[in-house]
Amino acid sequence: MTESPQVLLVDDEATIRRVLARELEALGLGVDTAEDAAAARRLVSSKTFDCIVLDVRMPGMSGDVFLGELLKIAPHTPVIMLTAHANVDLAVRCMREGAFDLITKPCSVEHLHLTIMRALETQQLRERERTLSSFAQPVRRHARLIGTSEPMQRLRTLIERVGPTEEPVLIIGESGTGKELVAQEIYERSTRAGKPFLTVNCAAVAETLLESELFGHEKGSFSGAEERRLGFFELADGGTLFLDEIGDMPLSMQPKLLRVLQSGEFRRVGGSKSLNADVRVIAATNKDLHDEVREGTFREDLMHRINTIVIESPPLRKRPEDIDELIAFFMAEVRGSTKSHFGGDALALMRAYPWPGNVRELRNVVRRALILSDNEVFEPADLPPHILRDAAPSESPADEVDATALLSLSLAEVERRHILAVLRDCGGNKTAAARRLGISTKTLYNKFEAWGLADDEIP
Repeated sequence: MTESPQVLLVDDEATIRRVLARELEALGLGVDTAEDAAAARRLVSSKTFDCIVLDVRMPGMSGDVFLGELLKIAPHTPVIMLTAHANVDLAVRCMREGAFDLITKPCSVEHLHLTIMRALETQQLRERERTLSSFAQPVRRHARLIGTSEPMQRLRTLIERVGPTEEPVLIIGESGTGKELVAQEIYERSTRAGKPFLTVNCAAVAETLLESELFGHEKGSFSGAEERRLGFFELADGGTLFLDEIGDMPLSMQPKLLRVLQSGEFRRVGGSKSLNADVRVIAATNKDLHDEVREGTFREDLMHRINTIVIESPPLRKRPEDIDELIAFFMAEVRGSTKSHFGGDALALMRAYPWPGNVRELRNVVRRALILSDNEVFEPADLPPHILRDAAPSESPADEVDATALLSLSLAEVERRHILAVLRDCGGNKTAAARRLGISTKTLYNKFEAWGLADDEIP
């Protein structure tokens, strides 16, 4: 059940406090009262209010003087002034100071209630816009899915069919394949296009902060929570929330996510209000969630909730015919570049290279050449050493090894090629590769060091 909006009524007349509080509570509001500025100051410092009704004439500090201090303590809380002696100068002064409205006493409870509800609606809109501008990443409309290969054509067909639905979507794929771009394309084709599109990287946010990021928090709910903060579910209401790397979400957070996906209800950290959000969730992961379920690191019920529709973002090695178009796009990204193109030998190597880092790695290689090379036409020498070393001499599958060629290699070279092949097959995930090879991650890194591979050269 949703908690009532909380209102603070500050008035030195006990009868007015008692009558207004009773009538406003009957209309569904929660009301605290204070008889003067000192009492109001103590309450506002310890509790979050949705609206404050403040009398102008009070003993001690008057309301119009206290207003400035009050808005420093609670800068985003709307304040409605009450006065029995309204005049233009007072009204102008209060409005300039930051009051939401000024009402003349005696006033009807209906008029006061209507003004409070209008203030609450305005404050909610402003709070949402303020937090969106601080945290939301705009949709990168200049970015797009690039490529005309068969895997990309299949991907676009799926996006066209899935976009207009309200079903949750799980995008799977290796790191660097552009899963967020796929999510954005789905959003652009949905009935929610033009509404908020927000992204949360579940692997990049500390476990202790992820709940606050998703659901928001109340003032004082933990150390450093100096004011109420809206979470991404609240901010994305009516729109789309992209949960990237959902396979890395802490197990402790998964029941809370499941609850909001099932019912649309959640609570801010430290809050007692049950809030609702109408959000379409698109999730992405580079992990096999079925494996994660078997290992006990991901809830099976959550997996079934988010994977109604599964879309794979294809790795670059499965669409090498798109490499030329991608290179052209990334070169055009660097404005003012005088470089013309990659030469035939360099392109052949790039087409043959398996790209364990996928499109992200290709972009980095192109930008590296643009920055470091003075050549008009990029040659193999302008490519990173690991591409020269690991580009396959042919397009035959990696499993098909020429026995004669194998016999000509040293045991150390066979080991090196095998380890790198396993690493590529694991999508560059060193922990998974070490597990498959039956060695520790430390041993794997020791071998990289022995081979003279720098971090940026390791696939």
